[in-house]
Amino acid sequence: MTATRILVVSTTALALLGAGATNAGAAVGPQETLRPPEKAPVTFAGTGKKRGEALRGRERVISREVTLVGGESVEFWIRCPRRITHAGLGVREGERGIEFEVVRPLDYPGKHRVRVRGTGRVAEGREATAKMFALCR
Repeated sequence: MTATRILVVSTTALALLGAGATNAGAAVGPQETLRPPEKAPVTFAGTGKKRGEALRGRERVISREVTLVGGESVEFWIRCPRRITHAGLGVREGERGIEFEVVRPLDYPGKHRVRVRGTGRVAEGREATAKMFALCR
């Protein structure tokens, strides 16, 4: 191996190690699924499904819990079960420590999965936890 290749490999390894360190406190929990006759934990705007209403038929609510330190961000997928697709996304009222945004596809309703980015919106070094919910039909 030439000196140039060794330098490139070493630099790449250091860059990867450094990138991992910025998200050292980030944690995304496993997907959890609610099924009928359980109730919707949040209101899903534009779907007609309100918080507290029972799920019916093929409706499912998928959730992922995210924990971040202020200034960190993390991306993750929310996938609907087979043969049903996303209808809407939601978060609990009052959970302001993490801001969620859709990364792709932006036109996620009707798609099987959606990639979401969570960003910590608390003071540097402070930790926040929030859940992202998806209504699948």
